Amino acid sequence: MLTFHALIIHLQAQKPVRLPATQGQLAHAAFLAMVRSVNPPLAQALHDFPDRKPFTLSPVWGLPPARQGQHTIRAGQTLRLRLTILDATIFDAFMQKIFQAPHQTIRLGDAPFLITQILGAPDSDPWAGYATPETLAQQASRERRIPLAFASPMAIGVGKSDAGKPRRIILPIPRYVWASLRSSWNKLTGQPIPAAFETWVENNVVVARVTSWRTSMFRFGEKKLQIGGSGAVTFEALDQDPAMLFLWNLLADFAFYAGVGVKTGMGMGVVRRLP
Repeated sequence: MLTFHALIIHLQAQKPVRLPATQGQLAHAAFLAMVRSVNPPLAQALHDFPDRKPFTLSPVWGLPPARQGQHTIRAGQTLRLRLTILDATIFDAFMQKIFQAPHQTIRLGDAPFLITQILGAPDSDPWAGYATPETLAQQASRERRIPLAFASPMAIGVGKSDAGKPRRIILPIPRYVWASLRSSWNKLTGQPIPAAFETWVENNVVVARVTSWRTSMFRFGEKKLQIGGSGAVTFEALDQDPAMLFLWNLLADFAFYAGVGVKTGMGMGVVRRLP
């Protein structure tokens, strides 16, 4: 049975280290290294996969303020990393690695960190939990207002320009947010949501409130940068069609696991529905 997992991994620095201001590529490489140690073909397939990865990673949480583009971490300091896995084979490989030995470490670049705790139960952390597509559907409400917290920079791909350059949207425009979620849902679950849903969102969903929104540059490689937007936004549906409201709320809950937009496997697009 397909199950989505959201895990909070506690990492303890084994020595004084420095980390760059953004660590998406480091966390991405660390996760693939863990998978590679138990299933090399799977890790290579994930590395080569051209579409959105069936896992997401957050930036490293709990870092001290950066100075000159670097975070200085003292020995023994605990940081947090969020990982979501949306594929059973990947989850099995990750858990196999975790249970290989009692004291697992990962490396963020050249910095070693001990995994001291992994939280996955829904009541263990606001960012942890698990669900199947069926339980998400069973629990989906028909609310007409949905507040979402975009906890890391988000950018949504919307095709290419006439010159062939990628077009990215960094504002929480309803149709593009839910189009990203619909695409992920359809590819992962085999329970397709029709394209008519996106038309309904475009015609009937508005941004009702922006509590905060800021843009920032996100680095996910040595010379690779992507600007993105983050903050808290409340969306409102102006139509009461129960079938569409169900799909709208279902995908809003799914966002907790899938994230929104591009580079979700490197720390971008981390999203949570707010109470």
